[in-house]
Parts: sequence; C-alpha cells; structure tokens
Amino acid sequence: WRRLRTGRADMAVGARSAVFAPLPNLGLIVIDEEHELSYQSEQHPAYHALEVAHKRCQLTGAALVLGSATPSIQSYFRAASGRYSLLELPERVEGAALPQAHIADMRAEFLAGNNGIFSGLLRERLADCVARGEQAILFLNRRGYSTFVSCRGCGHVFRCRDCDVPMTFHKT
Repeated sequence: WRRLRTGRADMAVGARSAVFAPLPNLGLIVIDEEHELSYQSEQHPAYHALEVAHKRCQLTGAALVLGSATPSIQSYFRAASGRYSLLELPERVEGAALPQAHIADMRAEFLAGNNGIFSGLLRERLADCVARGEQAILFLNRRGYSTFVSCRGCGHVFRCRDCDVPMTFHKT
C-alpha cells in the first residue's frame, strides 16, 4: 500500500479489498468474474466491491472493465440497455477446445458406499495423475465449512426461507 501511495508501484492486483488501493492516478479497474457473489463483503464495514469500483471510476474518470463468461443478470441487462458497453469474445483464445467435463451425482456415489467428498472417477483420475509423476490442482470456490447443507438420502438442499439461497454451514 505504501508503494502504491508513493508511486513506486503503478498497479494493484488482489482480492476484493484491492478496490480500495491508494492509487493517485487511477486509470483502470478490472473485475474478473464479476458475477461472483464473493465481491460482497459480509464483514463490517459491509461493501460490494463492484459498487465501490463504480463510484471510484465515477470520481476519478477511470475506466471499469467487468469480465465474465457468464455475466450477472444486472450487468448483462445494463449492457443490453446501453448503460454498459458489451464486448463479446465469441471464440476461445487461439481456437482452444472446451475442456472435458464430467458431472458426478454424489447421491449415487453415497448410495454406492462413497462417503467422501470426491467422486470415484475424480479419485481415479487423481491417482493416475500422481502415478504418471504429474501434479494436479483442485480449486474449491467456497465459503464456510460446507457450501451447502443437503440430505444425503434424497439430495434436498436446505435453503433460506427468505431468499432461497442454499444454507451454508460455518464451523466455529
């Protein structure tokens, strides 16, 4: 922060709090994956990084870029109605193919005796990777101890009665 304030650093890259970076000549704010709910702080003082970014850009004349392959409904509406400029990338970089995906039904895994958090196929693929001397990274985009609370038998996900958001378990 001192390097930013004194001009010895020209750029800040970071989590949602980076929107407060003390840049004296702010020219651009880029928010990647703008649709993510994690840009809203749950701690006090509560703030939403996108709202702060909008305001900072209004006050300084800086440009704001909201990036996402799946923009939020609000951002897409604002772009469709002309409040935002919509720039689309209809093709993947250098024509790259989409990665293969497999959706695991963890209810079926549980009924088959798998009590873990990983599907049998994922465990198998990770073991193959390690056997080849390769590495793997698993990204868990989550908050709380458990991202949702569900019934292992029927798959029912418990949701907030006020806003219908899945309940999150926070282990203290």
